[in-house]
Amino acid sequence: IRENILKAQNILTRKEYENLTKPKIVVYTTKTCPVCKQLTEYLDSKKIEYTNVDVEENYEGQKELIIKAKQSDMSIQGVPVIDLNGKLIMGFDKDLIEQYLSKGMF
Repeated sequence: IRENILKAQNILTRKEYENLTKPKIVVYTTKTCPVCKQLTEYLDSKKIEYTNVDVEENYEGQKELIIKAKQSDMSIQGVPVIDLNGKLIMGFDKDLIEQYLSKGMF
């Protein structure tokens, strides 16, 4: 219904609408992490758009991840960490990502 209302009112361009409705994905990584590299290469191969935050070089990104982890009652053991619309996924779990892909969550 919301989509039809917005389209009818021509409030948003198609690209703006797609940006509102697609999942927001943030990947927290470091440059020296081989698993992080595997994850980002995998996401790139699937043409999944994401924001990459290097927590070694980006202090604000580090703080953001710590806050999100505390809010989710999680303990960060390392990277990579994926934030999928506020749900944190620790590590590179290809099967879990495939499961989310099949449900249109990525």
